[in-house]
Amino acid sequence: CPEQERAVKRKPGHEVHLPTLLKAASGAPVPPPASRIDFKTAARQVIEAKKSPHTRDAYARDLAGWLAFCEHEQIDPKTSTLAKSTRYRDALIGSNDTRRRRLASLSTIYGTLRRLPDEHGRPIVGANPFHPEILAWPCAGKVLKARRISDDQAVAIVHAAAEHARDHAVLCLLRDTGWRRAAIASLPHANYDGHRVLNR
Repeated sequence: CPEQERAVKRKPGHEVHLPTLLKAASGAPVPPPASRIDFKTAARQVIEAKKSPHTRDAYARDLAGWLAFCEHEQIDPKTSTLAKSTRYRDALIGSNDTRRRRLASLSTIYGTLRRLPDEHGRPIVGANPFHPEILAWPCAGKVLKARRISDDQAVAIVHAAAEHARDHAVLCLLRDTGWRRAAIASLPHANYDGHRVLNR
């Protein structure tokens, strides 16, 4: 309509796109504005709110692994779908317990962001594609009773294996990282670069 076009152009600096004006006039739904909240920043704030430093470190590693996967696969983590989270689950390595823990970390992060509003009052993420009722997690392993040893006993065991390079390296990993035995046993050779061992 020429009159509407002239009305739109009368106020420099306050222009309104004609298609938006016509949609509003006709009663058609206008798409809501997109949120400008960064997913990575919001997720890190969720992690920083955790009480235990060990929990924060574990969640940060799990988040970094997911974000690296998203970057490689060109996935927007803010709008991830069940199909994409399934691909990530299937790409994880390690024992079932390790994979479950990583998925649980992401489920907690997404679940929290679903309860937090963005600047428009909507949830920061629209869904939690990692929730165990939505995404099938690996089966839980058998819980074995373990006897805790003291720090002095751990040091003595490591020293006793000093002449056996392989055993000494494995024991140092167990003591210094807290990784499970199954996680270390399932590490592929490609995760060792000559200086570091990566558990991804």
